[in-house]
Amino acid sequence: MTRQGGSVLAALILAVAHQDFVAMGAAAIRALGKAKSVLYDVKALLPADQVDGRL
Repeated sequence: MTRQGGSVLAALILAVAHQDFVAMGAAAIRALGKAKSVLYDVKALLPADQVDGRL
């Protein structure tokens, strides 16, 4: 999912409640995307103030 120069992901959608994602935390998940990517938490797994949107 990366190319020369960095990630190509503009949006990250957290749709499964795996404990691995909790352990990573929002900052590490955001690091998988572009510098200004959006993090949307469908399962409300992460704190609301650390994501851009959630259900």
